[in-house]
Amino acid sequence: MTDREMLAKARGLAISLVEKVDHYQYHNVGHTFDVYSRTSYLADMEGVSEEEKTDLLISALFHDVGFSVTYPQNEGIGADIAESFLRENGHPEERVARVRRIILATVLFSKTGDLLEKIIQDADLDNLGRKDCLLRTDAYRRELQTHSPTPFDEAKFLDFTQYLLGGAFTFQTETGRREREEGRQKNLEAFVARYR
Repeated sequence: MTDREMLAKARGLAISLVEKVDHYQYHNVGHTFDVYSRTSYLADMEGVSEEEKTDLLISALFHDVGFSVTYPQNEGIGADIAESFLRENGHPEERVARVRRIILATVLFSKTGDLLEKIIQDADLDNLGRKDCLLRTDAYRRELQTHSPTPFDEAKFLDFTQYLLGGAFTFQTETGRREREEGRQKNLEAFVARYR
């Protein structure tokens, strides 16, 4: 199977799984496509090979499919689903391991080991530096209120959001830093003005 065929097949499966939770206000098909698009862009800007880009895009498609099984700690489940799919379809073993590693890098505050992990982290948290940050933050709040298995705590949510915007996460790639860090700072100021 060519990389293009593998990517198309991966897209079909991943989207069918994410559609099961498309009623989630944040972790839904729209978020998956946001991460996919930003991953593609960052891969081009950062000069990764076509093979690496394919594996990055597969990782972006599968990074949240674990939500179709469970809400907390979904990344490992998504990595397992991707690994099974790729093995069943004859993807080379070293690339299966790469996809798994990239997906697991989307666990918040994971240390990045290479450029591919930095790209997926930047893509997954891209909204922190975008103009729609506060809208996406509100969508995530509503999702937690409705779907989280633990009781929602508004004060903790606001504290954590401020911590995240305040620099707990910083963009990892040169492109991410150049295009999103200033926006993240502005979003922190807007967040503090609105909620503090």
